[in-house]
Amino acid sequence: DGTVVSLRKPSYSVDDLANGPLDPHTTLSPRLTPPMIGLGLVEQIAPADILAHADPHDRNSDGISGRPNIVRDGKSGELTLGRF
Repeated sequence: DGTVVSLRKPSYSVDDLANGPLDPHTTLSPRLTPPMIGLGLVEQIAPADILAHADPHDRNSDGISGRPNIVRDGKSGELTLGRF
């Protein structure tokens, strides 16, 4: 219909740098992370089920190998299954 529109363009900057200004040729390349849909569903999987499917040496020859990530819980200090 001939309506003129103007697109918005974000402008990024950095302030209060601890080690002085950036080189004039430095470029910023902001990224948007993908949404993390379904994380609550992953938490519902029993740890025993995840551990039962560990196959670090691809013994079943399906081309997939993997081992569970064991991490220290930040609150309790105990070792637990890392999911994310």
